Amino acid sequence: MEWVKKNPVVVAGASVAVVLLGLAIWFLVAKMSASSEFGVALMGSRDVRSSLWQVKPYPSDENIGAIKKDQERVKKFMASLQTVIPQMPAPYNLDDRGLKILLEQTIADLHLAATNSKTAIVQANYSFGFQALRKKLTFKTNTYEIIALQLEDVKSLLGILFVAKINALEGIKRSSLTQDDDSGGADYLQLNPLTNQFSIITPYEIQFRCFGSELEAVVQGLVGASNCIVIKNINVGQSRNPPPSSEVIDILQQAAKSGSISIGAAQINAATKPVEAADRYAIPRFTPRGGGQVASALVDTNKPVTVLSERPLRVTVLLDIVRTLRPSK
Repeated sequence: MEWVKKNPVVVAGASVAVVLLGLAIWFLVAKMSASSEFGVALMGSRDVRSSLWQVKPYPSDENIGAIKKDQERVKKFMASLQTVIPQMPAPYNLDDRGLKILLEQTIADLHLAATNSKTAIVQANYSFGFQALRKKLTFKTNTYEIIALQLEDVKSLLGILFVAKINALEGIKRSSLTQDDDSGGADYLQLNPLTNQFSIITPYEIQFRCFGSELEAVVQGLVGASNCIVIKNINVGQSRNPPPSSEVIDILQQAAKSGSISIGAAQINAATKPVEAADRYAIPRFTPRGGGQVASALVDTNKPVTVLSERPLRVTVLLDIVRTLRPSK
């Protein structure tokens, strides 16, 4: 202790030397750790470089330039594609009340269009594939836009059929896409939409009755529609129970009003029910007032009568509606 007291400068210098030595050791260890990490990163870069050297085609400036040109071609293609395939519409601003009103209004419009085109609806009070949703007053949040799109699709598809003046609509099926849908019901397809980075493809199935000329008009309408419709399959068969002809009903009602035959509304409905061997325009049997045979109660024998033997066809069409996706923000 005496020596320390006599040599304070030496002691202070030794203390400083020890501190500096500790700092030097800490700095060395830290740099060695950083050097090790840098070495690992360098080895990784070497591995990436080696793999790039082995890539075919080699990522040279020429090949990179070719890839950039291909990207520009894809962008131009997508721009031209939207002139043929419509884009997804802007998001619908709907709530529970708005969707309910849109649903009921669309169904009412479709029934009116069917009436105006003299198209029979096989099912009474038909909901055109939305029976489960009509029973609801509230909907899941993700239901609004999806159902609004499907309503738009169904209205456009059936509008084409009504313009073609088909005889009868048996039904339309769509995909079950929301928790509000009853996936096990008769209104739904066992098919789901397909989506890729460019578009969404939504399937539908329509069943209806018509004649050959009306089927031709339906196909032409689907092919020439403003939205992109791809016909996947058409199944055509003979209809066993064709719906009553509107022409026959008109003739019967006119004859009943004129007093040529004694018949009521119930008898008209019963008489116009199709039978197994009925032709396109089956002449029902009635007994004129005063007895006797049917004779010429419904037709004027002085005018030529055209008899058509063609029977309605039962058609099932499976199709897709294609839309390009909205560009990401």
